[in-house]
Amino acid sequence: MGRIQIEEKQIEITLSGSQMIGILSAIQDKKGIFRFQVKGTSMVPSICEGDMITLSLFRPFSPTPGEVVAFRHPLTERLILHRVIGLGQNAYYVNGDNILLGFDGPEVGFLH
Repeated sequence: MGRIQIEEKQIEITLSGSQMIGILSAIQDKKGIFRFQVKGTSMVPSICEGDMITLSLFRPFSPTPGEVVAFRHPLTERLILHRVIGLGQNAYYVNGDNILLGFDGPEVGFLH
């Protein structure tokens, strides 16, 4: 009998926002996890550009204030990581940690 060794290889690809959302949707359907490298500074100093993030995709979810969530930006369709900073009626109030960037605006602040 022979022995087969399989090595994991890291493949680096760049995805558009819509491609990233498509992959996340497919993984979510399988209740999987998704690991990627962060691009952007909205969550500095907690999460920095280049950090590796692992998302556990599941529904339904009920994040609480202080937790970081991933969502699709309602205007740009980009994947965004932000912290839940408050709860509203049937909505979550989110914002990035980077205070130098300021408030994201009402189109991002409330997630339904």
